[in-house]
Amino acid sequence: MGQAALGADESEQRLAALLAVMQADLAQPTTPGGRARLLESASLLPIMLREARAPAEEVRLARRLYPVLRRGDGAAARVSLARLTAAHPFHPPPAPSNPQRALRLAAAIHREACGGCHDHPSSDAFLPAQDLFRLACREAPEVFAARLYLGVKGQAEMGFRNPFSPEERAALALWYRTARPCAR
Repeated sequence: MGQAALGADESEQRLAALLAVMQADLAQPTTPGGRARLLESASLLPIMLREARAPAEEVRLARRLYPVLRRGDGAAARVSLARLTAAHPFHPPPAPSNPQRALRLAAAIHREACGGCHDHPSSDAFLPAQDLFRLACREAPEVFAARLYLGVKGQAEMGFRNPFSPEERAALALWYRTARPCAR
């Protein structure tokens, strides 16, 4: 996917979201699926950095991240990711201005597009869909927003852009955090 497919702003936002998610995943206990997801993300980073027109030294740093993760050096990976994340912070969409309308919209989106996989995720899948209500409760709001940004894939005709607007993603983030009580 080149600049023509995504656009410079979306390339930067996708990169920033991926870095935020990688940083959060690296802080969690690693499962085989989680490790595979981190390695896949690390393999994409150099390409995404080039698409976002990042400096060459950041691309070189990203190229070194994959072997660091392969050998299980979490400390070195955290340092590299912290540096890249500081250079490319993720900016979640602003909170909805009309929360009640946003909650109705998000409930409809969840029923139509999300619930089929996420309401009853298969626990035996290598990379199972996650319960989005639980995920929203246990993650920082900006990381959950980054997951919403990345987790929803568009179609080839759209250049694989996220099909939801920033307002719809903000509504979903609010709804997943508030529609069910969080078990703390």
